[in-house]
Amino acid sequence: MVTRRVEQAYDSSKGRTVAHLDEGAMDELGVERGDTVAIEGTDRTLVTINHTQDTDVESDVVRIDGFTRQNAGVDPGNEVDVVAVEPAEAEAVTVRPTKPLCDPIRADHARLITNELLETPTETGERLWVMVGPHQPFGVVVGSWRPLDVIATDPDGPVIITTGTDLTIESAIDDVEEGTAGDVDSWETLREAVFERDGHACRNCGVDFDTGSATLEAHFVVTPNHGGVVAVDNLVTLCQRCHAAAHEHVTTPSV
Repeated sequence: MVTRRVEQAYDSSKGRTVAHLDEGAMDELGVERGDTVAIEGTDRTLVTINHTQDTDVESDVVRIDGFTRQNAGVDPGNEVDVVAVEPAEAEAVTVRPTKPLCDPIRADHARLITNELLETPTETGERLWVMVGPHQPFGVVVGSWRPLDVIATDPDGPVIITTGTDLTIESAIDDVEEGTAGDVDSWETLREAVFERDGHACRNCGVDFDTGSATLEAHFVVTPNHGGVVAVDNLVTLCQRCHAAAHEHVTTPSV
């Protein structure tokens, strides 16, 4: 184990679950580039290790991004323990979106999410972050970072996600507070109930799904992280264009 001061990650490493450490510390830990270590602050999180850049003027630091700092419960300037870890290859990993969202990660996204998380170390209780959005040419994804909580791994303990890992995505609705979800048993059921109530038409501009000119989406009027309930009465049907405008606060739809 070595103790190091936390500093900001290099721009090229943001969102990549990578920590950069000086070579002296890596030698002391007995790790090489690509190995797994645990960053232990208030909480513990697993990362892939790499050495600091030759031009880095800082010494005795570990460079980690905001997601890793959040998982470890630390801020820049805090001290953390860095511990070598030997993960097994994950046969199975079960994750759940941290909270219900208008554009949710669904069970059929499992293969895409697995590809996004290849070679990522994790363990039960960890939080993983994936970029979800429309894929553009040359593999670029334009979207937003989404948190996924790791519910279970097989085998237990630290694991590495590989192409052979069976990834299961559970519904974010499963664990909402009692009484907020009514009789809803999945996001798909909830969306269909909202679309049915609204006649499969956008409540903002009126475009009808039956025309084939728009894809309808369900939008939280008050998001769950701001106290909104996960229920039909807190959702409204919007087309993709009006949904984007609602998130940019251009329109304010109501049920």
